[in-house]
Amino acid sequence: MFAYDLSRRFEAIGVTVGTVYLYPHTGDGALPLHEYDRCLKGMERHPFERLPGFEPLLMAKVVRSIRRFRPDIVQVNGARTVKYGAAARILSRANWKLVYRNIGMASHWHRWRGSVAAYRKVIIPQMDGVIGVSAASLADVSEFYGLRAPSEVILNGVSPDRITPTISRSEFRRANGVRDDDILLLSVGSLDSAKRPDRFLRVLSRLGDRLPQVRAWIVGDGPQRAETERYAAELGVTGRVRFFGSRDDVADFMQAADIFVMTSDTEGVPAVVLEAGLMGLPVVAPRVGGLSECIIDGETGVLVPPGDEVRMAEVISRLSSEPDSRKRLGTAGREWVRGHLTIDHIAEQYLAFYRDLLDHRVAVPA
Repeated sequence: MFAYDLSRRFEAIGVTVGTVYLYPHTGDGALPLHEYDRCLKGMERHPFERLPGFEPLLMAKVVRSIRRFRPDIVQVNGARTVKYGAAARILSRANWKLVYRNIGMASHWHRWRGSVAAYRKVIIPQMDGVIGVSAASLADVSEFYGLRAPSEVILNGVSPDRITPTISRSEFRRANGVRDDDILLLSVGSLDSAKRPDRFLRVLSRLGDRLPQVRAWIVGDGPQRAETERYAAELGVTGRVRFFGSRDDVADFMQAADIFVMTSDTEGVPAVVLEAGLMGLPVVAPRVGGLSECIIDGETGVLVPPGDEVRMAEVISRLSSEPDSRKRLGTAGREWVRGHLTIDHIAEQYLAFYRDLLDHRVAVPA
């Protein structure tokens, strides 16, 4: 989503840009392809993705796409794009610059020793520049990989045009069985081990006795959805939580909610937190990764110690009874994101880094 929004902003200011998607999107909500965009339709579960690490046909398509476009900059946006971009750099022998946009904590995701060695010795050395979405994630990737390329922190950014509700708050709540006087908690994200949906449910369970009017919505899908739904039944919170799966109308959910809750073990600067800010929705989240760089504790949201479910429940309980505090945090969050973290601001920072890289004006980290 970020790559898509960044590309559209580049186009608007006269930069020729194409986006290459390695794999097709399954289900609803596929992004449209623009003039120079390509979906290479690789096989995400191809056996060669593990050993030797590349799908040969997909690798050839990546190289061919880059040669046709003849770029000045190739930016890889995390996950498998990193290894494919590095391999394309080796195979192409071209003079374009390769930039790695790091979105998370490398030390959290890379556990297999062979993979870590390959990234440290072969893949990461191909990078001409690295952009971290937070100081925490950039410090982590620099130390974990022994980074020597020029680097810079550029926080995540969101497009205000994307965060537009289609229905009023009261209508959306009523249509989904939530009363005006209920306190509605919202969680948006993949249902996987890093996002810790189990922790969200336990916090909800803790709130049950003292706040019977609290309701929760979980928007998102993932490998742990069935497990999370079973766990909700075990905790006895099934009647107070709803699972909506993947949705395109996230702005409607955010407008309808009272508090946005994040319970992750690791994060960079997640777009959903910035989107919540644009919607004036106060955020309660753990102090992990780059969250302290996009949430000003006590001003635009509240940060709690990592994994502290008791403290998180206490904060949510307090905010539930203080509508003025929720409004103050939400208003400050909206002003903060609009003033610093929209895609317009972020795109200019990316272009400045590209220009400096092409002109050899960026410094190599110590």
